[in-house]
Amino acid sequence: LRRFLEIFGEAEAVVAPSASCVAMVREHYPVLASEEGDGRLESEVRAVGVRTFEMSEFLVGTLGVEEVGASFEGRVALHPTCHSMRGIDVGDAPERLLRAVEGVELVDLPNAQECCGFGGTFSVKNPDTSLAMLSDKIRDIQSSGAEVLTAVDNSCLMHIAGGMRRLGILEEKRKGKGRGKGKGKGKRRGKGRAAGERIRVMHLAEILASREGDRV
Repeated sequence: LRRFLEIFGEAEAVVAPSASCVAMVREHYPVLASEEGDGRLESEVRAVGVRTFEMSEFLVGTLGVEEVGASFEGRVALHPTCHSMRGIDVGDAPERLLRAVEGVELVDLPNAQECCGFGGTFSVKNPDTSLAMLSDKIRDIQSSGAEVLTAVDNSCLMHIAGGMRRLGILEEKRKGKGRGKGKGKGKRRGKGRAAGERIRVMHLAEILASREGDRV
């Protein structure tokens, strides 16, 4: 906490590609500071917490930006992570950014708001439950017809990618490139995916940084 304040305390805005990290700063740092009994420390950490944002909420909510000039071809499903939904409530910011990416077809993810089962130490203390939740999430991703799964938390993506790797359905290398034509931009549709087809896992920031119709 003190190190974070030392580095970021004077920043006008702190932006992180991780809802869980932002939740730590906003929700848990004030509790830690309070336990120290240091009123000044608590005041400082609350002040920096107000200026700390998850990437998508900063772009959409603070800057009012949805179109970032990205181009990416593929069917993409969004996993709304627990910290982004129930921790810091980024709303539909990630979805709005994806809808503005040229070439993206945003497909519906069944049971999207269900947890992937990671939850930090939850997956260590309750491995059987965690794996059962992960299996459900992967099955829903496969049924969505998505070529790419994206989210705003790498911890969730790491958990899901690990499960996919064990099942042999994780696409770990880019197959090639093509120019995006913008067809299907902003559409939401579901399409079954054949057994054995591979799926790529990407952070939302990777898609937003894509240009020239990058393909999976």
